[in-house]
Amino acid sequence: MRKFNFKLQSLYDASRQRERGIRHDLVRAEDVEQRLHTQLEALLKSAGQWEERIRETQRGPLDHKKLREQIGALSIIQRQIARQRQALTQASRTTEKIRRELTEAAQKRKSVERLREKMEEEYLDECATMQTRQADDMAAVRAANERIHGTNDTIITGVSQ
Repeated sequence: MRKFNFKLQSLYDASRQRERGIRHDLVRAEDVEQRLHTQLEALLKSAGQWEERIRETQRGPLDHKKLREQIGALSIIQRQIARQRQALTQASRTTEKIRRELTEAAQKRKSVERLREKMEEEYLDECATMQTRQADDMAAVRAANERIHGTNDTIITGVSQ
């Protein structure tokens, strides 16, 4: 019996390769998103520390120069926070886009996979049908030989009775 040959194997392999590549892209995008999130948390913590320094400066005798420097530093950090939030938003959009691409690629791969399974099942059914036909043909030949020669044993084993 010949081996099953899936004619669309190269398409299936390409769809698996594409899905694997997109999965790697997703891991990288999630890593970037996580890194940006961690950096944003650090900036927020730093802003909180600068706000606390400003409050401490305002409690004692007022040092305008020091207060102005602290407010300037806080302002810089707040701008960095705004940029970081924008970058995080963009990274989240990119990650979601890649997730959608991965879902689409997986669906395409699965459809080719289901087609392969269906074709293989049809092939196996065809093989079973051919084997049944061969067995039926052999049985018909045996029956004909029995009618002609008398017994099946004579023809099959070569022993006469």
